Amino acid sequence: MAHPRLTSYLGRSRLAPSGQVALAAGVEWYDQHLALEQLDKRTVAIGEPRYYQQNVSYLISGTARAVIYDTGTGLADTPGAVNALAEGPVVATCSHQHYDHVGNLDRFDEVWLLDLPQYRRAVRNELLRPPLRLHLGPLEAMPRPVFRVGKWLPDGAMIDLGGRQLRVLHLPGHTVDGMALYDVSADQLFVGDFLYPGGAYAFTPTGNLADYTASAARLLELTSATTQIFVAHP
Repeated sequence: MAHPRLTSYLGRSRLAPSGQVALAAGVEWYDQHLALEQLDKRTVAIGEPRYYQQNVSYLISGTARAVIYDTGTGLADTPGAVNALAEGPVVATCSHQHYDHVGNLDRFDEVWLLDLPQYRRAVRNELLRPPLRLHLGPLEAMPRPVFRVGKWLPDGAMIDLGGRQLRVLHLPGHTVDGMALYDVSADQLFVGDFLYPGGAYAFTPTGNLADYTASAARLLELTSATTQIFVAHP
């Protein structure tokens, strides 16, 4: 049975004539709510095409572990797909704590987060519940997850996946807690909501255009015209 909120969004999705959501070439259904695209041998995009924002999370793998960058809305079984696809231990993290990116974060055993004072202040009895100003769940009646942070990641930290290194980048602008992951060797940048195909969004309570400008300048220095950039709402 479809999730009631998911059902309400179907009419707002771009549907194929058959009544099914139209998938792009190279994208295949995993189950009735999730779709997968194999970006390369070590990277899989996990999309929620039936949800009107059409979120995309990324499973980024090395030889020792994998990272799931964003965990979905909670309306679909993203953890089930991750566990089926990953060949080793999985670390969950998020590009930021808006409700459509952390819906399943509490279903992962190991969660690593960007080390920010806003996150640290939200910890109670060793458990973190995203602050409402960062989560915005009441906009769509989305519950806030509660989870334990296994590791704090400072800006510039390197995540070693085994044969693959990801650099942690704090990119405020869309929201104060924006975090990107940059695979320097593969020249792949995972940016969450910091970039959209249609423009920049900084209207949320913790969004800031000045921060956006500074973060964009930082990315321009780090990346090149050949950098592959993967966003959360294509």
